[in-house]
Amino acid sequence: MTGALCMLAGAGGPPPVTLVNGNVTSSGTTSQTATYQIRPDHGIYHSTTSGGAVRQYDWLEAWANPAYFESRAALQLGALAAGTVGAWEALDAVRSWAVTDPSADGEPTEAVLTIEIRNIFSQLVLKSAIVTLTASRG
Repeated sequence: MTGALCMLAGAGGPPPVTLVNGNVTSSGTTSQTATYQIRPDHGIYHSTTSGGAVRQYDWLEAWANPAYFESRAALQLGALAAGTVGAWEALDAVRSWAVTDPSADGEPTEAVLTIEIRNIFSQLVLKSAIVTLTASRG
């Protein structure tokens, strides 16, 4: 791999990737969904039923190409309503994980994920974060 391609891919030097531990919580009187997304526009988004999708921060520096990175989620606790766990997926498409609480039983629905991002060339995990998703219909 040439030096320029290494730089664009994030190999050699500090990785152009940022991941921060976080919580996404959605609560209300109707069915609730809390979603965590990694998007190819370089953004990490938190989405709730009432608030929609809100960009939290950039997971990838502006000069880097998201096609050179993959993500994988590992479910640590709970269950997901949507999202893939245990498989590496290219970050040139939106990747999302969600929990939903459709029941007004007073018990929230929660999932705890470990999210990892790796470089497709080196296969090295560059960053990881713990994300807690909580949906609560009261």
